[in-house]
Amino acid sequence: MPDPPPLAGRALRLGAWTNAMAFLPLAFRPDLDRHPVFLAAVTASFASTTIGFCGLAAGTRSAGGDG
Repeated sequence: MPDPPPLAGRALRLGAWTNAMAFLPLAFRPDLDRHPVFLAAVTASFASTTIGFCGLAAGTRSAGGDG
């Protein structure tokens, strides 16, 4: 989609980057996977990605795409 809806595009970019980067701290401190702050950050990251994908789907559908 060349021009995604602005909110969907930002949410998807943020979520995609933070989902991937969430593995980096675990390489140095494997025990972080149980820390509440880390869990909250990962949850927010996945929520952002979900919002982005849903926004893209809605934008594609409203633009007359297949779906």
